[in-house]
Amino acid sequence: MKYALNAVIALAVLVYGAPRMELTDGRLWQNAFGVLWVVLAILVAAAHLHKLFATDEATERELARIKRAKWERWERRLEPSQRSDSIPLYLRRK
Repeated sequence: MKYALNAVIALAVLVYGAPRMELTDGRLWQNAFGVLWVVLAILVAAAHLHKLFATDEATERELARIKRAKWERWERRLEPSQRSDSIPLYLRRK
């Protein structure tokens, strides 16, 4: 439900705002902002629509499993090891 609402809001903002933008010659920053704003609104709407229609529960579980595995691997990489060569020189006892 939340993805549908967010997609509708993003599309409404796009429909409301895009025709009111003045893309004129000679105003580079204004034109760049307008184009980037439209691209961002389209990406937000597309992401919410993709989440709403293209993913199922099995895919969600698999993605969650992959994220957990990556997080655990990252935590293991950050854990200090007991080897003396991994201790920085300024922390080693003389």
